[in-house]
Amino acid sequence: MASQSASVHSLVRALRPTMDSSILAHRLKPEEKLQFEEEGYLVVPDAVPSSVVDELSIAADRIARAEQLSQGLEAHARLNVNDTIGKENSLLKLIDWPATFLKVVEIMGTNIQLFHTQLLYTPPVPAELWQDKPDRGWHRDNNSMNWDFETEVHPRVSLKVLYFLSDARVQNSANLFIVPRSHKWLRSELSYGAHGDPPGAMPVSVAPGSALFFDRRMWHAASENRSQVTRKILVYGYSYRWLRPKCAMNVEHLFERCDPIQRQLLCASTAQGSYFDPSDRDVPLRVWVRENLH
Repeated sequence: MASQSASVHSLVRALRPTMDSSILAHRLKPEEKLQFEEEGYLVVPDAVPSSVVDELSIAADRIARAEQLSQGLEAHARLNVNDTIGKENSLLKLIDWPATFLKVVEIMGTNIQLFHTQLLYTPPVPAELWQDKPDRGWHRDNNSMNWDFETEVHPRVSLKVLYFLSDARVQNSANLFIVPRSHKWLRSELSYGAHGDPPGAMPVSVAPGSALFFDRRMWHAASENRSQVTRKILVYGYSYRWLRPKCAMNVEHLFERCDPIQRQLLCASTAQGSYFDPSDRDVPLRVWVRENLH
């Protein structure tokens, strides 16, 4: 993680951490905590109002078109565009979205950052290209982390919040598949590689505006889009600040628009060592929690 400029550091020190008090209405409920800890995922319906979904959907279309043009891709090509938060102004608002962010904090604590953002954009596939036995590509997130830990039971380290901009209730619309409770599988159980789906696999079926939390250890996979609906999902991944970001995080141009907590989430810090031993200046989120959560 590259150190930030002195001007950014002074901004982190100078401004008091604030978040809209309305966020306090969206604390993690006991039943939500139990759902997430036991099943590995949590759905928050109506997390984003339709007007904002429409705004974000238009932004997603612009990002996708630019990516298709730059890579010379066909209109039906599946896109996984990383580092999206810096590409469209409207995407910054989701970094600490009231309906979801406090739940992230109450799951992970305050020494966190946004380490990954992504647009999942899957247009319909022409019928002549449908696969008879599709390989969904089942996996756990964070790649080699799944083999680098020496223990059989792995720590969480990160989680993702997925914001659905399209209707995932439509059958065969590139639905995300998950295996509930698979975040508890041991390292020795990570050898699934057969065609078809592992036991317990299920599609995520939610309305536009829904948010899906999922533990990075949970097995999941994409699927083919045989519908007439383009699947659009914005992904915001949160990790502890000592983990290197998974995407480039080209976000310095956003700092002038950010408050101290948002800058923390965008990896600002007063010193390199503070990612491991943070002061209040490095994690203003900790100050806010101390003052507002009882």
